[in-house]
Amino acid sequence: MYGTSAKTSSTVEIVNITPHRRWPVGGKVRLIEASMAPGQSVSLVGRAYGVALTLLYRWRRQMSEGGKTAIEANDEVVSVAEVKAQKSKSVSWNAFLATKRWKWKFSRKPFALVAKKTHLAAALVRRGGFPVKRVTEAMAVPRSNTYERSRSPRPRPERYSKAEDVLLLPLIGNIWADARRMAIGVFSGLIVN
Repeated sequence: MYGTSAKTSSTVEIVNITPHRRWPVGGKVRLIEASMAPGQSVSLVGRAYGVALTLLYRWRRQMSEGGKTAIEANDEVVSVAEVKAQKSKSVSWNAFLATKRWKWKFSRKPFALVAKKTHLAAALVRRGGFPVKRVTEAMAVPRSNTYERSRSPRPRPERYSKAEDVLLLPLIGNIWADARRMAIGVFSGLIVN
């Protein structure tokens, strides 16, 4: 080891490269049948043919659940009874949702005009026939607010108009310009008028 330089490098020889193997369906079935033979086990067959035990166990389970089609697809196969059960559940669930959608569609129309419980309570009191106390208790809304709203509905505020703002924009711009000039003057140590 003495006297070796950093330039010499050792070579590594790769002895065994095993590519990923794909087992044909017939081979899988043959291995599964061999593992089920009397006196044989999954581990013995796996060692004899060089197959991972997890693969053999998975193939065996797939074979018992779905037959050759499961092994061929390399996936789980669901029984026909399960598929029918799921379809019937889906149909009944869709019917249930459809009825709920219709109920919601028709039940929300009367409340389309009323956004809050307080507005609805005030409308009921204004219409008459029910005392304020009973309506507010049933709907869990404050009595004073309902009473006020039932006597005189609040006027809506006027719409926002931009025409009036056109006159104010130059004034606001001048104020901002002055404020910027003052800030620059303060930060630079000079006050500019």
